[in-house]
Amino acid sequence: VVIVDEACQASEPSTLIPLKFNPGTVVLVGDPQQLPVTLLSSLSAPAGFGRSLFERLHQNNWPVLMLRTQYRMHPLISHFSSNMFYDGRVATAESVTSRHWSCAPWHNEPNFPPFAIWNLEGYMVRSNGKGYSNIKEEDFIVGKMLPQFIQKYQKDVKPTNAA
Repeated sequence: VVIVDEACQASEPSTLIPLKFNPGTVVLVGDPQQLPVTLLSSLSAPAGFGRSLFERLHQNNWPVLMLRTQYRMHPLISHFSSNMFYDGRVATAESVTSRHWSCAPWHNEPNFPPFAIWNLEGYMVRSNGKGYSNIKEEDFIVGKMLPQFIQKYQKDVKPTNAA
């Protein structure tokens, strides 16, 4: 048995490697609605390496089973992703919806819910050639949201040794 996790992010050639052992069963686990194949070279996509084996099989009507019940996400996050990407077909398990999710006092605050989308004007720029940043997002979070949060909830936040 070969199980390939995150199979939608793996290129076809990389997924074929474990098949050299001639397994009796191959299981590809992945979500075509999430991250695509990871390509590290700009030459890879034109050469046809931007497709996963999962995607090829799915496009050729190979049977695919879809997750129908999720067991981990906060219900508000799950509700959004289910409706936005899966036509409302992913339900949240009762064991998840019955959890006490309002453990953080700021979750009842309109500006600090468990899940929020802020539509900001701006664009990504390369930072020192090592990554990307968005100055408008940074100004919004660090300049506007963080001061509000600290002012209202500083006593509720316990410091950590996070690096």
